[in-house]
Amino acid sequence: MLRGSVLIDPRTQDFFHETVEQRLEIKASSDLPAEESERLQSFLKVLANSGSYGIFAEMNPEELAEEQTATVEVFGLDRPFDCETHSPEDPGKFFFAPIAALIPAAARLMLALVERCVTDAGGTYAFCDTDSMAIVASKTGAPIEGLPCRVLTWEEADRIIARFLSLNPSEGALRDSILRMEKENWNENGERVQLYAYCISAKRYALFTRTPAGEINLVKCSQHGLGLYLNPLDPNEEASKPDEAPAWVKALWVIMIRRALGENPELPEWIDRPAVSRVTATRPEIVRRLNQAKKRTPYGDTIKPGNFILATHVMPMGHPEGVDPERFQLIAPYTTDSRKWLKLGWIDRYSGRTFAITTNATADGHVARVKSYRHVLEEYVTHPEPKRANENGRPCGRSDSGLLKRRHITVESLYYVGKESNFLEDVEFGLMHDSDEVQQRYLDPDDDPWFLYVVPILKMMPRAELARNVGISERFVQYLRNANGSRRRHPSEDLRTKLTKVVRRFAREHIGRSMSLEAKCSSH
Repeated sequence: MLRGSVLIDPRTQDFFHETVEQRLEIKASSDLPAEESERLQSFLKVLANSGSYGIFAEMNPEELAEEQTATVEVFGLDRPFDCETHSPEDPGKFFFAPIAALIPAAARLMLALVERCVTDAGGTYAFCDTDSMAIVASKTGAPIEGLPCRVLTWEEADRIIARFLSLNPSEGALRDSILRMEKENWNENGERVQLYAYCISAKRYALFTRTPAGEINLVKCSQHGLGLYLNPLDPNEEASKPDEAPAWVKALWVIMIRRALGENPELPEWIDRPAVSRVTATRPEIVRRLNQAKKRTPYGDTIKPGNFILATHVMPMGHPEGVDPERFQLIAPYTTDSRKWLKLGWIDRYSGRTFAITTNATADGHVARVKSYRHVLEEYVTHPEPKRANENGRPCGRSDSGLLKRRHITVESLYYVGKESNFLEDVEFGLMHDSDEVQQRYLDPDDDPWFLYVVPILKMMPRAELARNVGISERFVQYLRNANGSRRRHPSEDLRTKLTKVVRRFAREHIGRSMSLEAKCSSH
């Protein structure tokens, strides 16, 4: 009994198909209050997505203590091989990689079909993301100055949508194209309206309408890249509708659109406040750092695991003098009063030192120069789209605009990774800087350049001289030279870079010279 009311017989019916049908029926019905309808639709969506796809992709990582490792078996393209890791992963009960890969691959194939239909009609699209496409179309298909392709008519766009009807497994009254027009295309009276789009990249866009007086009415705007920052007016403010952007995000989009239209809009008074993020104190060292000055504070007033805290975002070249940019992150106890953010005692989570902050880029080098909402705005609007190329075929940069092209992909090398998505939020919030902290790489010893090219030359070099050049002990040099493919004998990225440079220089001076001599002798 689905939701206690719909009987499903798994011998003759597909459970997930019926789940989707139920969601569509609730969406089309007006019998339920709006809040109850939204709640049930959300439940059915999560049930269908996690049950029909998520369980096949479930991997549960385990973080070991820093000095601990575990041996895992990695299934490579040619053969399985063993690796040492600090973050072993256990597959879920229903994990099955082929199905997990094929489901999103089918969704990408569908998008490719939509793109082909649009381009075959001579048209283009404003943006395309995951499971949607914004086709450039208008009621009459009137041309747009500077756009080197057709603007499709609404009728032509509708015909493209109709072509995908055959892919819908539904029957009866609910049978419709699996490509559906978004509700933003109609006004409150059910009339189709002309939408305009302002696009920065695939996930950064705004849809709006314009009044005869030139007013901008936002219909939909992306929070991607902005959702990580706290609301500078009221961090506790909640949107009135699910997925609706808060007022401060909408304000930034209106500013960006008006600037693109050649206007000079007034900026809000909070624009120069520090842009901070709300994160969770999930790591023991973060809790210890924030409590180091509270030794005599009652337990109830201390920071505890799972509490919210604040994190800043340092400007490029804005780090205080004498700190390592790769190991520097300022955190502070959580407060919703944005007027106090500049005055808090900000603590570096790595060193435990306390720093003052400023949003002035030209301030003294002894303070941390952090991003303000003004900096966020200026960076956001020039965000490059790395998956696209400009009119010259070069990778899209911050200054490129107009109709971009697809970039062709050339595979240079393959390596295997763990479930790095567990920490992508920490990277986005700036709590992690080193890729080694985020992405678990599994290198096949037979293909790893370190073991193929660097270690053999390490064995040829004088041990004492090598240790002196890179600042490590002779014993550790021998440890690396005895490497047999074990991940435990992989040096850190920094040391690996130093050793590779020394090896390259040694090979150029000694091995290269002997090879050229040998070549000369053989030629005579």
